[in-house]
Amino acid sequence: MESLELIGNIQEHLLNRYKNDPFANKHIELLKVKKATDIWHYVDSEKYYICFLEGAACLEERIHRSSSFGKPSLNSILLFKNEIYDIEKYFIEENSKKSLQTLTPCYIMFIEKFYIHVLLESGFPLDKQLFQNHINQVGIKMLQNKVKWLSLPADQRLYEVLKWCIHSSEETKLPKYITQDTISKISNISREYTNMLLKKLQQEGLITLHPTAIN
Repeated sequence: MESLELIGNIQEHLLNRYKNDPFANKHIELLKVKKATDIWHYVDSEKYYICFLEGAACLEERIHRSSSFGKPSLNSILLFKNEIYDIEKYFIEENSKKSLQTLTPCYIMFIEKFYIHVLLESGFPLDKQLFQNHINQVGIKMLQNKVKWLSLPADQRLYEVLKWCIHSSEETKLPKYITQDTISKISNISREYTNMLLKKLQQEGLITLHPTAIN
């Protein structure tokens, strides 16, 4: 089963349960949020899976232990619609400062992990192992991407991040809500250097700007 179909089936089933099963209301929460809102205080990463029914957000983690001079480094990841996230899997440091900033207006479903595991055990229309493998693979793939990107020279890293953002957003060009500032955070490149590298990639014919797209 393709990932998009898999997640679509889960979303539809959980929304139907939320609408028709009073018991489900105790274990599923739906939240509409405006753009540019930090929703981290809503998130209990040990308790909930998170599903963006609409919109996108940027998860940020400030890491102290990896810095040579005590200055925190930044671990930034974009979360898109049509996916279910176990965001515990994206953290590098347990006690780091975290935020989850919406990049667009968002419609978010929080599902208790305990509840969905009970459903999987009791006839939920999806194989338990298939679901767990998918959740694990989403986390593993993202961390693998981060490791790969950081091993590349800055210009190649920026190019790969741009490709990933466009593909993950299911667009043919970079969405306007993914700003240069967001790209620089995900790439771990300063804003000034990101601007210079974007012009370099454009001059080399690898990308177009305004809007940003991969050639």
